[in-house]
Amino acid sequence: IFVSQKGVLVNSGGSVGVAMIIWTLCGVLSAFGALSYVELGTSITKSGGDYAYIYEAFGAIPAFLRLWTQIVMIRPAVMAVLSLTAARYVLQPFFLGCDTPEAAVKLLAATGILVLTFVNCYSVKLATRIQDVFAVGKVLGLG
Repeated sequence: IFVSQKGVLVNSGGSVGVAMIIWTLCGVLSAFGALSYVELGTSITKSGGDYAYIYEAFGAIPAFLRLWTQIVMIRPAVMAVLSLTAARYVLQPFFLGCDTPEAAVKLLAATGILVLTFVNCYSVKLATRIQDVFAVGKVLGLG
């Protein structure tokens, strides 16, 4: 929703009602996914998340491959999308009359990743405090 909110509205024929129905259905689908993870977590009480679940269900090789896919491809891609989205939202007020330059968005996103990486390497306690501030900001942004 936060990455392509206009896309849902445009592709639903401009109808706010249809867009809300699509968002609601996506929310229900996400809730079902979360409930599935709750069921897995209560059934398989080992630590390790996805790795432990796949290991129990399919064995060591698929779990290992999923873990490496997560580390090498999925998490970096998610981090890139989140960073680019945040950078676009931060820069958008400065370019009201035109499109935000892609170079500026990418530079701010890369800078954000590097700063947060440095903070996490420097002090885990400081990184936890920053994460708490961002979490509170997200909750306040909902209200």
